[in-house]
Amino acid sequence: MEAAIQPGFLELLERAGAIPSRHGRGKWRCPDCGHPALSVNLDKQAFHCFYAGCGFSGGIGTLRNRLGICPEWIPKAEWLRQKRERERTRDAAQRLHEAVKARRFRLFDGLRILAGVEAGAHRAGPTEAAWNALAMVYSERPGIEAELDALESGSAADVFRVLTGNDGAGCNG
Repeated sequence: MEAAIQPGFLELLERAGAIPSRHGRGKWRCPDCGHPALSVNLDKQAFHCFYAGCGFSGGIGTLRNRLGICPEWIPKAEWLRQKRERERTRDAAQRLHEAVKARRFRLFDGLRILAGVEAGAHRAGPTEAAWNALAMVYSERPGIEAELDALESGSAADVFRVLTGNDGAGCNG
């Protein structure tokens, strides 16, 4: 059995009687009160009329209920499978979050230690030990900063590489 294609948010909003702004931006005309005070958020698939006393608001579920469109039901076994998959995904995301958080703390501790070594080397003045300490600081800091950058703004592959310590050199290439 093939699932029916469900109408999208905008189509449901227009079926309910909302009229989009002529300019493509701004407030829609509300189907309940008729005033151009309906704010529509496409990202959240939500709407709210700001005309005093109207209160027409909700989301895609509200529109389906208003139009009498029933959702497609799936068999209980499939629903349970999807629920287990959602739980596994949520647990994996939580573990990933904790691993990234722990790694970031270690990296920030490393930067804090390097900052202390650098400050001590500058206080010590131009000695052989100070120059060696500064050389170590300036050789270590870029790697730590690159790992932090990968964790904070890198792709999933970058995050995985940082967390596993795998540079990808051994992967069939």
